[in-house]
Formats: sequence, C-alpha cells, structure tokens
Amino acid sequence: MKILGDPVEVEYNSGTLTVSGRQMKSNIRLFKDLAPVALDKKALEEMGAQKETPAYYMFRNLAETGSKQIQFDITVIPHARIGTEFVKTLGHYHPEAKKGLSFCEVYEVLQGRAHFLLQERKGKSNSTPVSRVLLVRATAGDKIPIPPNFGHVSINPGSEPLILANLVYTDFESNYKDYVSAGGAAYFETIDGSHQKNPFFKSLPPIQVGGLELLPKKITSKKNILSLCRENPGQFDFLIDPAKF
Repeated sequence: MKILGDPVEVEYNSGTLTVSGRQMKSNIRLFKDLAPVALDKKALEEMGAQKETPAYYMFRNLAETGSKQIQFDITVIPHARIGTEFVKTLGHYHPEAKKGLSFCEVYEVLQGRAHFLLQERKGKSNSTPVSRVLLVRATAGDKIPIPPNFGHVSINPGSEPLILANLVYTDFESNYKDYVSAGGAAYFETIDGSHQKNPFFKSLPPIQVGGLELLPKKITSKKNILSLCRENPGQFDFLIDPAKF
C-alpha cells in the first residue's frame, strides 16, 4: 500500500518498506524485547514462539530532508496486544542538546490511530521526578512535536498497522535504558482505556488526556513533514536547537 507519494513514493507491505522503488532495511523490535516495559509480563510469557516475532519495525534515514542535520524515519507498529496492553514502543528520552534542554522530535501519523504517552523531567536520570504526563491522541495527518525534556512512548490502539513518520536531529542516540530500568513509562495504558501508575515512580502528576491541544507547538499544514522540511528546513531548526521550540 502507498503511504506517501510526495516528495518521494513510499510503500509498505507486511514488514517491507520501499522508498522510490528501493527496499529499505529495518531495525526490528521483537515482542520479547518489550518484556522489561510490559505491564502484563505473564501474558508475554504465554505468547510462546510469538515472542520471537516482530512487534514493530523502524526504518531510519530514508530520504533527503533539505538539511544534513535532520533525518527522516518511519516506524510501523502492527496491530497486536500484549495481555491488557496494545502494542507500544519501548520508550525513550533524547540526550541533552544544551544545558537543561534535550533534543526535540516531530512525528506524523501516516496511517492508523496513535496514542503518544509523553512524560517530562528536568534532569538526566530516573532520580528526577516526572513533572508532567500527557496522553496525546492523533490520527492520520496529525503532526506531533515532542517538546524538550519529554520522553515518549507510541501506542497503536487501532485495528490496523500504525505507520509513523518522524523528523529528528541526525547525530544522537536515544536513551532507552531509563525506560527499561523503570519497567516502563510513568503510566500504562490498558485496552479498556484506563491508566495504571507505574509503581517505580514514588509520586506522579495526574495524566492529562487529550489531543494536539495539549502540545505547546502546532504544525497545521496539510503537507507531510518531509515536504515541509524540504521546502523550508529552517522551520524545523528547533530539532537542532531546542531553545527555538
């Protein structure tokens, strides 16, 4: 199926992504890789051989963006469940870009429905209290900017594959270990729509549930983020310098 046609043609079919006719390699996260951050670990164990199959696919640096410092990626999260949870990404923070501010990111939903679970901390480790938690609901065409100092998890609550595009600064490595060591995000979202606090965290603010209105920056153009970046890379300078967010 075609998921993008401008400025490059992107097609996805059962774990295979092609960009302008060229098949792209993926980084694969298996179901067993999600064990450290799963709410229902017993259900994961009961999956048996399915634990060795892909939970989601990450395709990196797929096309020119107009800036050598910004890369374009796609993540595909097929519809599935792990016990009482829908399939989600492992979760990660971004490293510090300048004192007190971590790098930002921008997502776009290309297909499906997405829930983005964001949590803010002002320090560099899990010893820093989480000061804010957002659950942002998004659908195809929505652009979701990740503010500085927010870690995030992407959840597929829909009945079809969730396909996400993203723009991010090229030269850094995401921090997954803090989500792993905490046993997951600040909250777990279950398939009935409820949210359970992660007992790792001694105190947590109430979760704010809503849509894009929860985010401090808005991208309202109907053009996809790759087209927008190619036309004017400067409007995404906040990915390089989060002080511009």
